[in-house]
Amino acid sequence: MYLTVYSIFQLLGLLSITLLAQHGLNRMAKKSGKNLHLRLLKTAMSAPLNFFHTTDSGSITNRFSQDILLINTELPNALINIAALIFMMIGQAIIIAIASPYLAISYPFLIGILYFIQKFYLRTSRQLRILELEAKSPLYTHFLETLRGLRTMRAFNWTATNQELNSKLLDTSQRPIYLLFMVQQWLAVVLNLVTTDIVIILVGVATVTRSQHSYIGLALVNLMSFNNILKSIVILWTTLETSIGSVSRIKTFSETTKSETETSSQDMIGSSENWPQHGVVEFKDAWATYNSENRNPVLKHVDLLIKPGEKIGICGKSGSGKSSLILTLFRMLDLSQGSIFIDNTDITRLPREQTRSCLNAIPQEPFFLKGTLRDNLDPHGVSEDASLIKALEMVSLKSIIPSTNNLDCEMDAEVLSHGQKQLFCLARAIVRPAKILIMDEATSNVDQETDALMQGIIRDVFGGCTIIAVAHRLNTIVDFDRIALFDNGELMECDSPANLLARPSLFKKLYEDQQLNY
Repeated sequence: MYLTVYSIFQLLGLLSITLLAQHGLNRMAKKSGKNLHLRLLKTAMSAPLNFFHTTDSGSITNRFSQDILLINTELPNALINIAALIFMMIGQAIIIAIASPYLAISYPFLIGILYFIQKFYLRTSRQLRILELEAKSPLYTHFLETLRGLRTMRAFNWTATNQELNSKLLDTSQRPIYLLFMVQQWLAVVLNLVTTDIVIILVGVATVTRSQHSYIGLALVNLMSFNNILKSIVILWTTLETSIGSVSRIKTFSETTKSETETSSQDMIGSSENWPQHGVVEFKDAWATYNSENRNPVLKHVDLLIKPGEKIGICGKSGSGKSSLILTLFRMLDLSQGSIFIDNTDITRLPREQTRSCLNAIPQEPFFLKGTLRDNLDPHGVSEDASLIKALEMVSLKSIIPSTNNLDCEMDAEVLSHGQKQLFCLARAIVRPAKILIMDEATSNVDQETDALMQGIIRDVFGGCTIIAVAHRLNTIVDFDRIALFDNGELMECDSPANLLARPSLFKKLYEDQQLNY
């Protein structure tokens, strides 16, 4: 009776400890996974633009998918199972030694054999698991590029070629998995052979010593499961090492990826609340490149002074450096040489957030947040409802406001045409006044009617602002004060449109070629 009660209490205690350990480990793993994911996300979100130009997108995706998956699932399971299996293995080894004391003499030799087996297996399987993770990066990259270029591939009938490339990348990514499976089968065969040798020794010892049949049976039964436990421990140990390697990769990624919030300048300055007051922009010997080695510069010795209230058009062929010039203003692309001044203040000595908050922009590709109409029109929540409604009226988008004038309704940007999306971005710029307005080919994908409407609003609302417009259609900037033409990252011409069209200039040739094409 006492033995039964004691056994029940022991089992309940053991069960409680196991459940508590598993629950605590799962909670710890969940919290650790969340913290690592936030750290990884923060690193990616604060990385400079050139990082995404020089780093494979599939590698970044791999950190967020495979590495986080291993940390959240494989790592805690491997820890729990290895701990349980080790205790089971020790218990079975003790039972076998009690059932056949002579067999315990072989334990030191068995440990030595198992050491060399695991050393060979772990060294190979560890590399294969790393190859398995890294081999998926090109597949992820191809998948992301396919999503971005889906329309182009369908238009040019590149679907079959793309599917063939996807199949090749998929086959390549599966090769390490197949090799890992083969290595695991080798491990199973080797451990079976070791177990078979132990069984032969056990039967031989039992025959010579005429041991009791019950003890021999007990030892044989434990030996049969002992083999599977050894195999599971070695395989799970590989998973554990790979999962810990994922933690190391995320840590390395976070520590080695430069953040754009970091600055090497030791003399950061502040600016007044109403900066910039005039809107003077000056580029002095500006050079820029997308790689850290300063190779293949996209901007070369650019010297350009934009006067307050001036409207200047930036043009040139594709890849000439137009958009790169705009990126340097927002400090999304850092200069490798030279400087940029706004109202005689070097923007490299200002916090990036402050510089960007003082510039108004209408992008080529409209961007919308998942949220309400107010969140998309006034993300910072600084404008009154009347101002927001008036801005939408000015761009002929009052129809998207509910009859109750409720700006807190959910916004569905998919129902808007591309032209309406651009008009919405213009309304967003209207409610956020600034002395400098930057347009990056904002009217390149809209019809002529929408283009005329946008140009009229820009003239009326932003007449006293400095306007920098990157244009593909040159007729949209032919009435500007000046035209700056870029070619291969260099400023080739900068003059009024009338003067450029009056002489055999590069702008005149580009303008005439475009008129013939249209």
